[in-house]
Amino acid sequence: MRCGNIDFTTALSLLLSRKDFRDRLRDSPDALLDEWNISPSDRACLLTLNHEHLAQQADGLISKRFHEVRQFIPRTLKALPMRGRKLFFRFADDCWPEGHQRHLLDALGFARFLEQEGGDVSPNRFELTWLSFLIGERKWSFHLLSDFPWKDRIYYAIVFFYRTRGGTPRYGAFTLPRWRRGSSL
Repeated sequence: MRCGNIDFTTALSLLLSRKDFRDRLRDSPDALLDEWNISPSDRACLLTLNHEHLAQQADGLISKRFHEVRQFIPRTLKALPMRGRKLFFRFADDCWPEGHQRHLLDALGFARFLEQEGGDVSPNRFELTWLSFLIGERKWSFHLLSDFPWKDRIYYAIVFFYRTRGGTPRYGAFTLPRWRRGSSL
């Protein structure tokens, strides 16, 4: 199956963003480059690429993505101290968002990946719902959350997300008291 005439820059970006293409270039380069219908001069350049350096460059790009994601889901990653980076690399092998919201999409995608993994740590619900709101187009949204962070503690809260007239996303919350077993309202 031919994908059309792919130039060197496009081929390199595909190789950096997809491990399966890097593996195919290493294992059967002619089949991959035939599929991409690469010009002879670009083909020669791609065949001279060092596979180890290409993998290191891809890992460097994934590390930068991880750094950006940490800003959006800090509590989720704090609960995964050593495994967070390793799990993100697993997630990033199959997903490479593009566009102006790529960092938000990366963070949301990784949080959903963690949900599907079903391990001992699930994503922080507040971070997950906030990211979904940021990416979406809704003007407002209400949620009852059990992990709302406020003043270095976690609370049950009714959280509302909204957009200002200028479109800036904001949120507010009503924290709920912590009831003890046997207490009444």
